[in-house]
Amino acid sequence: PLQLTVTPSTDETLEFNMQVNNVIEGQQDGEALFELSLGSQDLNGTWSEASKSMQRWHKQFDNMRLTSVDTDPVVAIALNQFVFDHDLAIDGDDNWQQKNTLMLADLSFALDEERISLENIDSEIVFNGSEYSQLIALSETLQSKLEDSAKGNQDSTAVIKDMGDFLNLFGNYRTTLNAYGLVMRTGEDVLAKIDRFNFANSLQQNNGKETTKFDYRIALDGIDSGLGVLPNELLPQQLRLEMVVNNIPARLAERLAEIGLSNADSDELPRQLMVELMSSELQLDIIDTYIASIAARTDIDAHAEVNPQSSLGATANILLRVEGLPTLIESSGLSQIPAVAPMLVMLGAFSIRTEENGQTIDSFDLSLTEEGRLMLNGKDVTAMFMPGAGIK
Repeated sequence: PLQLTVTPSTDETLEFNMQVNNVIEGQQDGEALFELSLGSQDLNGTWSEASKSMQRWHKQFDNMRLTSVDTDPVVAIALNQFVFDHDLAIDGDDNWQQKNTLMLADLSFALDEERISLENIDSEIVFNGSEYSQLIALSETLQSKLEDSAKGNQDSTAVIKDMGDFLNLFGNYRTTLNAYGLVMRTGEDVLAKIDRFNFANSLQQNNGKETTKFDYRIALDGIDSGLGVLPNELLPQQLRLEMVVNNIPARLAERLAEIGLSNADSDELPRQLMVELMSSELQLDIIDTYIASIAARTDIDAHAEVNPQSSLGATANILLRVEGLPTLIESSGLSQIPAVAPMLVMLGAFSIRTEENGQTIDSFDLSLTEEGRLMLNGKDVTAMFMPGAGIK
């Protein structure tokens, strides 16, 4: 059973507390499938009548357990703590910010001899915007129009316009997720573990909402696997990737949807898409990106941008830095593979090799010029890698 206590307040809000049954049984066709124990609970929130929304939402469960019933093997999931918080703030000018946080502690999954455990997860999502009242009204209108469109009673163009207006009321957005202490076991044998996993991305409006910047980052630390096919010193221990896309036209998604719903044939769509992209100032950057093991490390930085003056429509530059390349080649046995050996010779011929702190460093500077030439460490390799490219 559900117990709900509601307390009206003087500021047009409702405070409520909830309590659900501590033990929930899942069934199918009258047969028990699983049993869920929720442990201790804390469920409370605040509803705002003025904004027609939840201003605050707190959910907390301690010592949760889920166990399958009459199965072989038994599936068991345990979570010592689950905490979710939602907060919505709206100022006097109808600008708004919503923040959601999630925390999980001591999560484990067991199936016979297979076990997965995770020490902790924390996550945060924050986004903001303007005209919250209009946002609510548009969301209700969109829901109705989408239902009508699904029945064939609504013009798709009107849906796209409202969706564009709806998205335009959103401003910046960011999210982060961290996970710690992931371990996978079979019996007492550790198959793999990751000390820390981090994910983050954000969306930021620029130039009065004319363009958007998108940032994406992923990182893994303390990677260890007992199933590696490579020698232990070459197994990746750290991995990082950060990508930034800048100068995204604010209405690009809406425009692409319009193109998709137009009567243009399938051959015309790619051309129209290219026209939209070529009229933008889109840029892509890859920064602070690397993969590292005990004996080797590879770093990469890259920049590419739309350039209507270029014979290929874009220019780009990639910097690749490999530490311990000879060790990587020798330990992995790549030089003993007939199909790979010639490529390794060519790689060495184009590399700029230096020594730093007793380590061999191979550097590769690859660029696509405005004239459509492909340059590698100052050498023109267009004919080798891009035969037939249109060079100005």
